[in-house]
Amino acid sequence: MYELTDEEKISESTIYFAQESARINSVAKRDLKNLIAYLKENPSIKLKLTGHMDLSEFDESKVKVRLSDIGAQRAASLKNYFVSKGLEESRFTSKDKAASVPLSKHKTPMQLAKNRRVEFSVQ
Repeated sequence: MYELTDEEKISESTIYFAQESARINSVAKRDLKNLIAYLKENPSIKLKLTGHMDLSEFDESKVKVRLSDIGAQRAASLKNYFVSKGLEESRFTSKDKAASVPLSKHKTPMQLAKNRRVEFSVQ
């Protein structure tokens, strides 16, 4: 059986957000349980949290200043959540990609939702 590397296990964990929000919802918290347990078992692993926004949020950020760094806000929200669960703050860095790396360039509600995310990678 093929064993996943740390990078593969972690990069499979992507958290999605509601439009114009950096709030971690109950589904995301449920999904984060396994990742948090894995990080506690592997204290040498450090993560980069990369926040993204969808294309409509990007358009709206021109008039709604609070949205200009929503990707960074999402990454920070997750970092704070990890710390609240007992993980060292120094294990996390964050990056804001805004809308520069969309998973989808379409503007249907489902396609936009795929872009409102934070991705994890091992540093």
